[in-house]
Amino acid sequence: MMNKVMDQAVQDALGAQKKLGEQNEAQNHKKTHELRAVAEQFEALFLEKVFSLSRSAKLADDPLSNKGTETFQGMLDREYAQSAASSNDLGIAEALVAQFEVHVRARRP
Repeated sequence: MMNKVMDQAVQDALGAQKKLGEQNEAQNHKKTHELRAVAEQFEALFLEKVFSLSRSAKLADDPLSNKGTETFQGMLDREYAQSAASSNDLGIAEALVAQFEVHVRARRP
């Protein structure tokens, strides 16, 4: 009788441990997914800055340039950067995920 109670307690403990492990794995997967999204946003910001700086290195002034075209060019650079970051594999986001994934997985909520 005592062995059955002990066996049941061990089975319950193992079941609880397995469930906790599955919950931790689900949380780690979610955190990794969030980390990847942030890394891709950083990559887009980086590209936007590159586009902006390359546009500012102009050889001559544009006679049709005004505040409106500058604003439009800034928005266009942002869209180009987001498009390039999401469709091309530049490796910046992957490097960030590889570097910080260990820290994200190690943290407990």
